[in-house]
Amino acid sequence: MEIAGSFVDIHCHLLPGLDDGPTTWSESVLMAEMAVADGVSTIVATPHQLGNNAGNRGALIHPKVAQLQELLDERKAHRPVFR
Repeated sequence: MEIAGSFVDIHCHLLPGLDDGPTTWSESVLMAEMAVADGVSTIVATPHQLGNNAGNRGALIHPKVAQLQELLDERKAHRPVFR
């Protein structure tokens, strides 16, 4: 099935070490590159913030989003990652 246009992923556990998503930056970058290959134009990073992940707050999440965006920019896999 082909989908016309681009896709925005509004729920993605893309940041390493915060929840049940990737454990390393390499895994995060690989996941983002796979998403781009599948036609995703924008990713919203949404780590768990309740229960065992109650410590995942903005002060922890925002720098990780910025770091991931830098890694993607360096690899020319530029896709906006929002928090």
